[in-house]
Amino acid sequence: MQQEFARRLAEQRSIVYAEGTTFSGSAVFVALKEIEQLARQIDENSRERAEVLALMSEVQRRRHEWEEAILLAQQSLAIRQRSGALSEPQLFDLHYAIADGAQATGDFDTAVRHYRQAVALMATKPGLTEAQRLGVRQSLGRCLHEIAAYDEALSVNRSIAADAEAAFGAGVLNNLAQNEYMLGNFSAAEAHLQRRLRLARPMQKLGIELDTLFQLAVLAFERGRIDEARHWMAERLDIARARGDRFDLKAAEESNAELDHRIKGSDALKGLQG
Repeated sequence: MQQEFARRLAEQRSIVYAEGTTFSGSAVFVALKEIEQLARQIDENSRERAEVLALMSEVQRRRHEWEEAILLAQQSLAIRQRSGALSEPQLFDLHYAIADGAQATGDFDTAVRHYRQAVALMATKPGLTEAQRLGVRQSLGRCLHEIAAYDEALSVNRSIAADAEAAFGAGVLNNLAQNEYMLGNFSAAEAHLQRRLRLARPMQKLGIELDTLFQLAVLAFERGRIDEARHWMAERLDIARARGDRFDLKAAEESNAELDHRIKGSDALKGLQG
């Protein structure tokens, strides 16, 4: 029975992890459910069942069936807790699967708990690229920000800033700006946004450029720098007219009009908060 299980699971795993190919997620999941029944016959708490549940979770995660992906990973982890099944690299995969699914569904407390576990286990996982390692830590920083753990989020993002900037470009700078903004460190937030803008322009990242100009305008407005806020918003509008599409132009026009309205009133613009 164990040999039959191993053969069938290896067959499905090779399909899921084949490089440069696609597969029918629904067909693979049906096959895995049959294999999971075979694993139950070996033992409810067997390493075999933990392994097939983990692969089922991965398939559902790729299909964006987040809730089922989380549940299957949790079941696999529970077997590990009862019987010691699974290796540390497999545990990394499970914690990452739960964290990824929790982030996708907006359960940031759960995401933080499992991203922390995944970060602690990254060294045990062979084959992870540096960009993937940075991505896990960047996700942890993003979720910490979502649960208002701004100091810890800032610490995580600072620790990866240089390497993440090289790997991902301007993304981590926006995260740092948001962390500093929420902590009331407006000068630091502005510095990160200015660097984000300098990086986006030579790379012709129009969306990032327009978003950064908007965030700079919001920040200037909230600091009482009205002329500066008008400058950033007008520059955004000019760029949208020259290089953007009709959606960019509409958004820039609406934001510019909203700024005028807010300047005449007393409300703050909604910007860096999220």
